[in-house]
Amino acid sequence: MSFVDGKINGAQAPAVDGVYIAAARDADLHAGHIIGFDGPEQPFGRSNSLVACGLCANREPTNYGKQQNGQNPDFGSYPRAPKNSFKHHLNKHLRDPITEPNVSAKWIRGNTREMEYRKLGARGPEVSKLCLGTMMFGGRCNDATAKKIVDHAHDVGVNFIDTADVYAKGKSERITGKLIRRHRDHWVLATKVGNNMGPGRRGLGREWIKRACDDSLKRLKTDYIDVYYMHLDDMSVDMEETLKTMAELIKAGKVRHWAFFNFRAWRIAEMVGICDRLKLPKPACGQPYYNAMNRMPEVEYLPCCESNGIGVVPYSPLSRGILTGKYDPKSAPGKGTRAGANDERMLTTEWRKESLIIAQKIKKYAEKRGMKPGHLAVNWVLNNQLVTSVIAGPRTFAQWKDYLAALKHDFTAQDEALIDKLVAPGHPSTPGYTDPKYPVMGRTPFIGGNDEQA
Repeated sequence: MSFVDGKINGAQAPAVDGVYIAAARDADLHAGHIIGFDGPEQPFGRSNSLVACGLCANREPTNYGKQQNGQNPDFGSYPRAPKNSFKHHLNKHLRDPITEPNVSAKWIRGNTREMEYRKLGARGPEVSKLCLGTMMFGGRCNDATAKKIVDHAHDVGVNFIDTADVYAKGKSERITGKLIRRHRDHWVLATKVGNNMGPGRRGLGREWIKRACDDSLKRLKTDYIDVYYMHLDDMSVDMEETLKTMAELIKAGKVRHWAFFNFRAWRIAEMVGICDRLKLPKPACGQPYYNAMNRMPEVEYLPCCESNGIGVVPYSPLSRGILTGKYDPKSAPGKGTRAGANDERMLTTEWRKESLIIAQKIKKYAEKRGMKPGHLAVNWVLNNQLVTSVIAGPRTFAQWKDYLAALKHDFTAQDEALIDKLVAPGHPSTPGYTDPKYPVMGRTPFIGGNDEQA
């Protein structure tokens, strides 16, 4: 569907309250956007025109045609348009910012954009169901490739991007900030705090969080972070101190929403309880390790998030590459792969013969369905109503395109049944499937234990 000269697909557009309405589903706006303005030949910035935006649930007067100091308002350079202006509103969602002061309805073109958006919990913004993870930026993904990926993500409507201070020792943040700067208002930017950044620079204490946040803002070259994750739980710090610090950052305008990474469900409940008691901002989302090989978050983590209006943004939907089906259970991993590089976390968790066999069964099934096994794996994560978005962490542009290609496939009841048959709901693929970075904490023996010989 396209809107040109007051017409939708060649037919006259309907008018509501004297405003032409166009469903810009296939235009340069996000899917589901509705835009309205005074007439087919009127500029977007006309005074008293209206915006009816289905995605943003927003219907607002632009007030853009008002005189300022006896002169017409200066459109200026993106993103400096007034926040109540139609231009500002559109600049959040268009492929390219509006720079001409007299842009008319003819400007909207019929380019296809099929990205789906979901609300990030009860309190967060609308985000694309695919979130661009930038862990590889500054490391195995070079700057040129990173730019190509980010530009393409923007063009296809991805508006959610995820990094962390610890990724490539700050390089990922620097690269990410540089690449999104031109369209900063388009992006929901997430970064993290808590991991080891050097002596005395880790954890969730007040002083370090505040310092780390300022450091991240400098590297990202922005004045606010949309989603600020606690990257690791820190049992040495009173959680009240941590949550009060997050509230301070939000009040200061440096952070819009706080979130958490691989926290246990009981800690999530504790944090929500503290927020209720102290009337502090509640978390927008959590980021668990969740995929078809690890269904343990289904037991407590995901229901806890749903109960408390917390969005869920899983990482590693491909189980660190296992679910691509590229690993032969009978052969050693290739030198260019994560397993071949002797990744400790992967070899401890995912690298099991049983898991590799399951992955091959998924591969065989997916290929019969006319898709790659990785496409099935990504769609399986997204086929959960409790999941908001999923992290796609590419190293190459081809990998990024492959994540996007997954969204073109449908997901069936038969697909769901296959995974249930191979990996039981609420369980991992094999016993002992525990990330060493997040050890089991439910047993403290009086005698014996891991540090003692029996």
